[in-house]
Amino acid sequence: KKKKKKKKKKDTASDFLRMIILLGPPPRTKALSGWAKEKNLHEIKVPLWLKPRIPALKRIPLRPRYGQSACLIDSWCYIFGGQHADGSPPTQEECFLRLNLTTLEWQNIFTPAELIRNNHSSIAHNGVCYFFGGTYNKQAVNDLIVYDPVPERIYRIEPNKLDDPNHQPPSPRYGHTMGAHNNFLYIFGGYAMDGKKYEYTNSLHSFNLETKVWTKIELENPPKERVHHSSFMNGNDMWIFGGRTP
Repeated sequence: KKKKKKKKKKDTASDFLRMIILLGPPPRTKALSGWAKEKNLHEIKVPLWLKPRIPALKRIPLRPRYGQSACLIDSWCYIFGGQHADGSPPTQEECFLRLNLTTLEWQNIFTPAELIRNNHSSIAHNGVCYFFGGTYNKQAVNDLIVYDPVPERIYRIEPNKLDDPNHQPPSPRYGHTMGAHNNFLYIFGGYAMDGKKYEYTNSLHSFNLETKVWTKIELENPPKERVHHSSFMNGNDMWIFGGRTP
């Protein structure tokens, strides 16, 4: 008897959507593009991941990385720092990139070697990018890096070069988060250097963008110490989710 050939299962819209939601961009992009032509993407009522075709950056290879950060100013997405799969840091030419979300074109921003960071935090506030802490040469740091697109310059604010008795900068750390509200930046948690060893922390510090003074904020009923969590600001509130605890 001839064996009946099994019918090949057709990809349906629901199958594709399920795959996209769980795994990210599907491997069979041709099928997706064909399906997308038949459906108005604006009518889709469920989350959908799409992988845009972005031309490579000329002269500079874009290698996979992790531990980087991203923030948004107008139509520009800024990608900063991180490290490659082999643990090596990005070069000065590839450390700081920005993507124009309208034209989908990459540009690179040359970064001094001493400012390359990994596992730091970042936020865009009032048209300026701020990057705090992370690791440099496999050691945690606690300086603040500032990138101002107009005029285009990147510089560092040292944490301990301020003669003010109220100045209380955060200790060197990584895996923390940062928020911004009004004229202040806020740093919470992370894996911080305490003397000669790293410890989980739940400390909260604020940075005054006018006076350049760090202040440690004493908390009532503080959350548990944590690292690699996520957070966001909503009005006057800082919301914190998850992370790794001791």
